[in-house]
Amino acid sequence: MGLFSIFKQKKNVDLETERRERLRQKGRICDGTIIDSEQSAQGEIVFYVYSVHVVDFESSELLSEEQ
Repeated sequence: MGLFSIFKQKKNVDLETERRERLRQKGRICDGTIIDSEQSAQGEIVFYVYSVHVVDFESSELLSEEQ
């Protein structure tokens, strides 16, 4: 059963929460540049740009207290 347990998906675990926690602890493997930020009722929103394989992307993220 050892081999199959590697491929068995975890039960009762929110994979998105687990992914965010891992990223919060270790960070991302990507460089980006913050181009703007603003305060909202929900918290601070940052706007940033980053490149992946010579393609530029622009995005935004609502920051939590931990970030």
